[in-house]
Amino acid sequence: MNALISHLTGLTAKTLFVLLIVLLFSSCQTDLPEFSHKEKTCDRSQGDCIDVHGTVLGDIIPNSSVFLYTTSTTAYDGVMNEIKEPFPIKSAFINESKGFAFECLLPGEYAFVIPSTSFNGSVGSPLPYEFDCQNLSLRIAFQGGNYSYAVGAFSIKNSDQLKTDCIEDEKNCDEPGHLYRNCLE
Repeated sequence: MNALISHLTGLTAKTLFVLLIVLLFSSCQTDLPEFSHKEKTCDRSQGDCIDVHGTVLGDIIPNSSVFLYTTSTTAYDGVMNEIKEPFPIKSAFINESKGFAFECLLPGEYAFVIPSTSFNGSVGSPLPYEFDCQNLSLRIAFQGGNYSYAVGAFSIKNSDQLKTDCIEDEKNCDEPGHLYRNCLE
């Protein structure tokens, strides 16, 4: 009888220990944030993000890739240093008519980059179409590059931020150029 009580006591202690660990683990897990590997869904009606279309100047080889980098600046030296990072945030294929598109870009500063080896002859920059859509505006900062890359830098800003920039520095408020697209088109 003592052996049975001793065995039950040992079993009960083990069971209690396992239950305690399960309870402790489940209480800790409720405090953890939920992680998702899915990208943020774009709510274009709210203007959280916007699709950006562009074109390539120069004699690009069809089906080449254009790479998108986020940058902390649109100044030439800063952009050229930051695109040395090995991984762009997105890429897209360039179609037969030299066009490309990126879905759902948030306000920020960006650079389109194409390796110079993707051209047959004349090298030209990949540039987005400028716009004033919803509550966002896109403006090209510069086009250029070096012997390795053709680059087009641009920024997407909230319209309120753009108005503030215009008050502070009129050079940010140039008239739209030939790559401007009206949202009503």
